[in-house]
Amino acid sequence: MKTLRFAFAALLGLFLLTSCDFYPVTLTIYAEDSQGHDILDPTSPYFVGYDGLYLYYDNVQYDVILPKGEEAVSTKVYAPQMFGLQLRKSDAGWYLYFGELDGAKDHNDAFALHWPDDSLDWIHYRRFLLMGIVDETWKLNGKRTSMPMTIVKTSAK
Repeated sequence: MKTLRFAFAALLGLFLLTSCDFYPVTLTIYAEDSQGHDILDPTSPYFVGYDGLYLYYDNVQYDVILPKGEEAVSTKVYAPQMFGLQLRKSDAGWYLYFGELDGAKDHNDAFALHWPDDSLDWIHYRRFLLMGIVDETWKLNGKRTSMPMTIVKTSAK
């Protein structure tokens, strides 16, 4: 019986001490006007423009940029890299990409997305980790949402 208890305690200790790898946290934001037009598409007449489009996070202003090229990471554990706020394109349309935040940490973060018309959208992210279990919540202007999120701008260009 002592051997069984020891084995159980050893397994429990090993489980508690084993590190978990977590993916970094990123924001993916699609934006459209009230008619459903993609306001982030630079080729569209509905494009809001680059001037005045930025994100505040952790008392730092991140201006929107176009990504140049992404480098491969050669380490076993992925180290998050801050790419800032980027305008990217996918099959679903143009979107804003912000990151990366450390996915192995707890977060209680606020983001202010500033638009060229001087309006703001507030994003709140809460992440709690406990023994490899992740509980996370995204809110857009106080309302619960998920990633990727879509912002509908009524005052878009």
